[in-house]
Amino acid sequence: MKKSLIALLSLCAIAALLALSCTMPDQTPAADAYTWDRFFAESVQEVSIDGQTRYLIEGDILASEMAEVRQYYDSMLEEPEDGSRATVNVIRKSGKRYADTYNSTVRWNITYKISTAINATTRTNLEWALAQWEGVAGVDFKNITGSSATPVFTIRNATASEENAMPGVIASAFFPSYSNKTLILFNDFYELFASGTFYGWDQKAVLLHELGHGVGLRHEFIWTKNSAGTWTQTGETSAEAYLMSAARDDYSIMFYPQYSAYKGNGRLSSEDSRWIAWLYP
Repeated sequence: MKKSLIALLSLCAIAALLALSCTMPDQTPAADAYTWDRFFAESVQEVSIDGQTRYLIEGDILASEMAEVRQYYDSMLEEPEDGSRATVNVIRKSGKRYADTYNSTVRWNITYKISTAINATTRTNLEWALAQWEGVAGVDFKNITGSSATPVFTIRNATASEENAMPGVIASAFFPSYSNKTLILFNDFYELFASGTFYGWDQKAVLLHELGHGVGLRHEFIWTKNSAGTWTQTGETSAEAYLMSAARDDYSIMFYPQYSAYKGNGRLSSEDSRWIAWLYP
């Protein structure tokens, strides 16, 4: 999640993603295709961290490989084989497309470790957020902090190099298929919420959002652009974007709170609960 998306993304692109409603594609298709080059230019920041290239997608999803970025782009344009909703990240398996989720073995033993540098309040909020997802989905998170075992994912504070490479970022997350599964909390995560909320969200809301990525959920985004090249807020018209979502949930925790289209309260919506239970019955 990024404090100021202007510094990272094309604001008009993301605002449109968040502000539009989704309708059946029975109107005139959008004139401009959502190409890979356009997606990368508008929604991805390539950064160098200690000599290694990383890709920050839409302000808070940190990919280690270009293939993971491409996978994210592909998931916006095609229907997966298993019928999963398009707010779920999608991966390819044997030439077919499926929801990016933990398999039937891992889902009941999603182990994690929390860095000892994270303060007690944040640890409590992390455990709360994990319990919220665990309470509505068929998953089981297990804290193995202190053991020698390798966890499925880790939670830690950002390094100085990460802070310098990604200024303005509040937190970054991952998808189940990612090679590096780390939830990173930046200085702004602590500073912005030190005396209350930010755009109506507290630390718990940010952690819910980021952990939503961790179980496979993308942002609750759709997009369109009219023939004049202007982002519109009058309804979705492109077939590509229609495939992204059956219906937008303006209350979803997978929104960003900065935009007027969002109507939630920083907690799981009924649709969040419904769809994560569908993914992990």
